[in-house]
Amino acid sequence: MRALLSFVFGGFLFFAGMKLLVWSLRQFSANRITKHLSKAAGSSWQAILSGTVATCLMQSSSLITSVTVGMVEAGLCPLTSAIYITMGANLGSTLIPQILASNLPPLEVFCFITAFIFAVCKKKRLAALASSLGLLMAGMKIMSVAAAPIAEHPLFRIMLMAMCEKPLLAILFGAMGAAALQSSSLVVATLLVMARLQVVP
Repeated sequence: MRALLSFVFGGFLFFAGMKLLVWSLRQFSANRITKHLSKAAGSSWQAILSGTVATCLMQSSSLITSVTVGMVEAGLCPLTSAIYITMGANLGSTLIPQILASNLPPLEVFCFITAFIFAVCKKKRLAALASSLGLLMAGMKIMSVAAAPIAEHPLFRIMLMAMCEKPLLAILFGAMGAAALQSSSLVVATLLVMARLQVVP
């Protein structure tokens, strides 16, 4: 019950962060953001690379995808560039388990501190943007922690091994697991650990 409430609370933070992100992006000049975006994602390869690097730095492909969706919804990012950035984010998510092993500091704390500094300096739009990123990361982290007992349950591992015997069902199972945990990186890390223990062939 406690894990379920934590998961719902994390989802609320994630939803609030997404809404705040869209609002804060709309407060900026569309021309300025479009100009910077075109430099970062001027071509398909640059868009994929930017998504990959951003995912490695932010430790979450879900966050990068959410930011991209927010920019598309705000009308500040072309759909084609968003698709390529998302592809890069998914590619970068395979590197996150190794990054997590280095014990990086919690970036959501940095975002909230940055938001406070911007608020003191009366930079409301930048403060809202930093706060939205902090809420997104905090929400996903809470949801991941709350869902962790499910991933460690013996029944979960049995189901995973059963799905591995059927590729199509394994793909569906992986997609559902990533959606439930709000982190494809956690799914990849779990598979790596199980592979090292020779649980998964």
